[in-house]
Amino acid sequence: MSATDNKSTAGETLTPVLNQATQAQLENFNMDTELVRFMFAEPFYANILRHLSKIEDTTGRVPTAGVIADPEKLSFKLYWSKKFCAALSHKQLQGLFIHECLHLIFEHTTKRALQPHLIANWAADLAINSIIPKESLPEGGLIPGCAFKPLTQAQIEAMTPEQLTRYTKLSALIASLPTHKSQEWYFNKLMEDPTVQQAIEEAAKEAGGLKPEDLRVDANGNLTDKDGNSVTIVPGTTDHHDGWGEGIGGEAKDILDEKVKSALANAIKKADASNQWGSCPHETRSELRKLVSRQIRWQAVLKRFVGFSRSTVRQTTWTRLNNKVPGGAPGARKKLQAKIAVYVDQSGSVDDQSLSLLMAELDNLSALADFVFYPFDTQVGEGREYKRRRFKMPPRERAGGTDFQAAADHGDDLCRKGVVNGYMIMSDGECSKPTPSRYRRGWVIVPGRQLLFTPDQKDLVIQMTDDRNS
Repeated sequence: MSATDNKSTAGETLTPVLNQATQAQLENFNMDTELVRFMFAEPFYANILRHLSKIEDTTGRVPTAGVIADPEKLSFKLYWSKKFCAALSHKQLQGLFIHECLHLIFEHTTKRALQPHLIANWAADLAINSIIPKESLPEGGLIPGCAFKPLTQAQIEAMTPEQLTRYTKLSALIASLPTHKSQEWYFNKLMEDPTVQQAIEEAAKEAGGLKPEDLRVDANGNLTDKDGNSVTIVPGTTDHHDGWGEGIGGEAKDILDEKVKSALANAIKKADASNQWGSCPHETRSELRKLVSRQIRWQAVLKRFVGFSRSTVRQTTWTRLNNKVPGGAPGARKKLQAKIAVYVDQSGSVDDQSLSLLMAELDNLSALADFVFYPFDTQVGEGREYKRRRFKMPPRERAGGTDFQAAADHGDDLCRKGVVNGYMIMSDGECSKPTPSRYRRGWVIVPGRQLLFTPDQKDLVIQMTDDRNS
């Protein structure tokens, strides 16, 4: 772990003080017990957390908790402070674990290109705290859409006009931000107004001049100095961000990033197999699947496969002939779009990891086209229609044998009726060849497998590979 410069940012002084353990809490706290509890409550995140070495910090350099990448040992470490962790409720501690897992998943520990670092830290926490339930977060953090804690009259009277303006401005900004955006999005938003950046930096500078041991929390939960005078600190990052991206590059970064991707893919596989995602929301599941998807170039595939040949929307338009003459000429604009049926092989030969990869590709496809999802093995299950950008992975329904003919007959029937433009069969390829189709038909084959037959000349075959190319 890299040494810190002993400077605090806004929030790093506030959070440990607001969450300070009593002697009784310290005596009753057991991290191993909490990790077991976390494993049962949050199985998906627990499969990420188990790849980290958990180290109690006894030096005082980590007042809360923090995950860092070790470029020498090519591993990840979670440092935690007992004084901080013991004060948290079970839910808040689980929220802290989730917070650290998400820093790892989104590569915040190895990627630190955004400057200035302080604003990047705020942006990272805003992105992550969008995902975690509010009741699971410790006090003193940044939550998009949530204003800071209202000031008491004593706090207002103790603040300078500049401090009050800064607190009010930053609180209103954070309250106005939408949830579930990326770190880069929040970073750009914070950097739009130079006065916001200045306010954050000034708040951090003031907080850096305070010593946590000189701060107290009164009976009403308000922060004071040791003499009982009201103290106000702008909320900020709740965990420790020192050491991110320092000395990490080249082959070490590639290896560490690949370790994260491997751990993430394995965690997704297990969560999909058991349908146990814990508190991970659907929006985040889709985003995580994209991180491990093979990134089929769906736009090019659709143009070749369907050709956007069917015009399904006609809009009347008016073209103004001359700016000086009222009126115009009527016309029409045709919106070309495709609708396809997708048959996903859920037979016993398709393992959960392969199925998860196929689901990730459907999530990418949903950004470009409407489609109807059909699970199949020896029979075709009930269809689910998904509009653009609204795909949610359905649970696995089947695990029998495989019959491509069942999917092909069903797809041909839909094309004949004009319901869809064409259809795709996503599978491991391990089945006998169906009869030729008069309609557009495609195959998506998972990595490491191939079709056991020569496809028809009209058919489009997409072979997924392990190097994230299609």
